[in-house]
Amino acid sequence: MKHNYLKNMGLLVVILISVISCAKDIVTFNVTKPSQLQIAEVESIAIGNFEDVIGEIIPLPEGVGKVKSKNTIRTFKSNKSLSEMVRAYVISEISKGGQYKIINSTGEETGFSGVIPNMAKVGVINARIKYYEHAKEDNDKKFFILLITNNGMPLEKRLIIAGLKAIAVKAAERSGKGFKIPVPYVERIGAVEVRFDLVRKSNGKKIIPTQTLRFYNIKKWGGDEDVSILAREIKKVILAKYDVDESILDVLTEEARKTALVMMDSDEFIAKGYHLKQNSNVPLLALDLKQTLASEVAKQFTRKISKYHVEEKIEIADGGDPIGISLMKGNAYDKAIGYLESLSKPLDLDNVYNLALSYESMGEYPQALNYYEQGRDASDGEERFKFGIKRVKR
Repeated sequence: MKHNYLKNMGLLVVILISVISCAKDIVTFNVTKPSQLQIAEVESIAIGNFEDVIGEIIPLPEGVGKVKSKNTIRTFKSNKSLSEMVRAYVISEISKGGQYKIINSTGEETGFSGVIPNMAKVGVINARIKYYEHAKEDNDKKFFILLITNNGMPLEKRLIIAGLKAIAVKAAERSGKGFKIPVPYVERIGAVEVRFDLVRKSNGKKIIPTQTLRFYNIKKWGGDEDVSILAREIKKVILAKYDVDESILDVLTEEARKTALVMMDSDEFIAKGYHLKQNSNVPLLALDLKQTLASEVAKQFTRKISKYHVEEKIEIADGGDPIGISLMKGNAYDKAIGYLESLSKPLDLDNVYNLALSYESMGEYPQALNYYEQGRDASDGEERFKFGIKRVKR
């Protein structure tokens, strides 16, 4: 047992080292983006009526063709309340944007304290929410075959036997031999549709057309992953278009960076909460599903009417001066600026880019813009310099 544990830990370390070595060095920014729709003459936001609609159909996701699966869920009829959570997430997202003053967050008609706002410049958000939720706890009968492994054999023989085992498993499955064991599962399905209206407080006229937004989620823990209470055609589209889980590469890369951090700065590792385990095999609660759907539709809507912040990861130019790169990797951007500025001129394009990136990381946008423009002109318009200019130009 101890030997296998050490072997598995050794394999994990090798994988993490490989990911770290292959991953490009990056700088992370919070970039502010403008609202997706043109919003004219609105300075303040008030929360109006957020209404739950029960018993109405939520359309299936776009792309679902004819549903042929039988004895499965094929429609979503709203059956739960979600209005308070959607309202809370809308307020949260608007607050993060910082574009508007929120003068009423309860949805109730109240007076104003302090300076009375110009009602012609107050936008009121109203919403009609349909929410469907379904959960099932049961068991699936999964097929198991007992195989014995001899780890003491030479590697080449183990590989040959592994291939033979795969053939044997397929043959056993076709013939129905083996063990069928009940495996418990929890499966949760959620769907939400929200019709948002943004109207002017002074006259009730729409500032933008009604925005109808939808989001769907399905997740199963345990059991047979090929079996679902939801129609196969619907599940396939939801997983393809609305899955919020991270990719395996993203997970591995993030774990690699956490491993590197615990070795370099254990205090920061603990401060960021990375020592707290989050096991994806633990089923989420109904509240978790509600939060996922409410936050997604709120985010979609608020990005249409308000500026918002997104995290962007920008690669460091790996052809630049190695000392400058090391300083940037250590988040010592001020020292990287001093070092790169001291290099003999003219700087090559990679060093110009890294210098601009360092200034941008420090929030010194005029200097960053100057170097991005120098790089663009010297490189005949390389895209990396153009993107940099878009990020820092105010």
